Amino acid sequence: MNVKVLSKEKEYLELKLEGEDEGFANWLAHKLLEGKSATFASGTVDHPITANPVLRIRAKDAKKEMHKALKEMQVELKELAKKLEQTLPAGEEREGKAAS
Repeated sequence: MNVKVLSKEKEYLELKLEGEDEGFANWLAHKLLEGKSATFASGTVDHPITANPVLRIRAKDAKKEMHKALKEMQVELKELAKKLEQTLPAGEEREGKAAS
């Protein structure tokens, strides 16, 4: 993913997330809004074919809040990976696996 800064102020960030989809931008916006500092967060896509969502954040310290939300997402992904590993251990045959 490449990140292009479209606008940067102390309380506002506008970033283009090149190579990502709207789902990631919306997840990040949702995480930002769960915090108390962000007053606005939104991920939008100008056109479905071009993708590359734009993330807009308004918070007391937008950059700090974005980093905080990304760390929370990282923790969630690690927890999910751990749960999946417990449910589907590596090298173990799985039910419903298509025959080769």
